[in-house]
Amino acid sequence: MKRTLFRILAFPLPTRSMRNYVRRLGGPRVVPPTKRITDILRATIDISAVSPAHGFLRYIQQANLQLLGAFDTFARKNAIEYFMIGGAIAGLIRYGKCVPWDDDIDVGMTAENYEKFLIAARKILPNDEYDLMLTSNVFRIVHKKTRAFLDILRYGVHSTPNCYTDTGANQIAYAQQQYNRVVQNKTFLKFYVTNKMSRTEISDIYAHIYAQHRDATKIQTELFSYIPGYDKTVVPIHTDGKPFEFYSFDTIFPIVRKRFDGRELYFPSDPELYATKCWGDIWQFPDDIFRTHEYTHDQSPSRLINLREYLKRDAKSIYDGFAPGQKDETK
Repeated sequence: MKRTLFRILAFPLPTRSMRNYVRRLGGPRVVPPTKRITDILRATIDISAVSPAHGFLRYIQQANLQLLGAFDTFARKNAIEYFMIGGAIAGLIRYGKCVPWDDDIDVGMTAENYEKFLIAARKILPNDEYDLMLTSNVFRIVHKKTRAFLDILRYGVHSTPNCYTDTGANQIAYAQQQYNRVVQNKTFLKFYVTNKMSRTEISDIYAHIYAQHRDATKIQTELFSYIPGYDKTVVPIHTDGKPFEFYSFDTIFPIVRKRFDGRELYFPSDPELYATKCWGDIWQFPDDIFRTHEYTHDQSPSRLINLREYLKRDAKSIYDGFAPGQKDETK
């Protein structure tokens, strides 16, 4: 705070020497401890040699994967295309499994598939084992006892210039910035669906969710219609992405089945290009290596017991809890 104040005071001074003198009075820049740690890691340790997660974090990862396995079966049964995104991409390339410090799992799907998923998921509600949180950005599935969770994020597909050129990327980023501003200024509601709700209450919630999804999709489509171009680009409908977090269509599609942490899942067709576009060099330690989600903070004995019980169950039992009454007919 002191350093910032002196930098502001120095701004109107007429000469560089006077400005630098006042800035020095504010003291040296304080480097956050996590920044120092990641700099040391980058300089001394090969990221591919880092041991897998152990202890509580590994239990959480395995529980998330159990839920993901049930979701994958449900998606295939209902002809819903999804693709892994986020840290799973780096994990696939570097380790073939979860990143050692990752505590969540994200999947993406196009707007068309998201609507199909909403329709299919409605058939499994209310649900004794899982709660659903639906917002304008994310569809989150949460296992009640373990707090294992899965985030589903939506993407639009638009005709644009080449998104891997500077000109094209800047045009797309500007349109996406306009979209984010419009959507964030709208009053979108957050909904929780629990097994205590009646089917009428759930129907009312779903009516709002459908309206929000279609409204956001329409806004994005209209804004991108002003950009000339013939390439297909996959752009987030959610507003939590980075400014340049968009990909050419053939970076994502056709999705491909790959082995990841003991199971087969759908990934973008070019994971390496996806990773480079999203993060740059994924063989470096990220600055937010120690960031965790709120569900990870609970490391109580009771949660450990629940995690262990969840992990003892077979895939059929997990699926039956996730989609009661929805027979698994996949091969």
